Amino acid sequence: MAEAFLAGALVAARLVVAFLAAVFLAGDFLAADLRAVDLVAVLGAAAFLAAVFRAVFFAAVVFAAVVFAAFLAAVTLTAFFAARVRAAFLAAFLAVAFLPVDFRAPPEPAPDPRFTAGPSDGRRCAPETIALN
Repeated sequence: MAEAFLAGALVAARLVVAFLAAVFLAGDFLAADLRAVDLVAVLGAAAFLAAVFRAVFFAAVVFAAVVFAAFLAAVTLTAFFAARVRAAFLAAFLAVAFLPVDFRAPPEPAPDPRFTAGPSDGRRCAPETIALN
């Protein structure tokens, strides 16, 4: 009977060892599966973040291009209007300096002098008594 008990105990020990090995292998398989899931999750998050960073980078590049284009447009318009103003001032200067035409109204002719000096009333008088009125 002791041999049967020992044989049964040996079988039970084998079953316990097999069960523990199965539990260990299942735990190892589950851990490996979780590591793989974690790895996939980490790789997915990394890919998502890489896509986000790439989109932000390209948005920054487009924004910089738009700002640079606006700067070039402002410089071009400033140069254009500065050239227009410079041309207007130059034309005004040349018109005033070199046009022989006088656009002002002609002066009125001076009145003829009247010789009325004292009691002579139109007769010849000495030159020191002649007055221009």
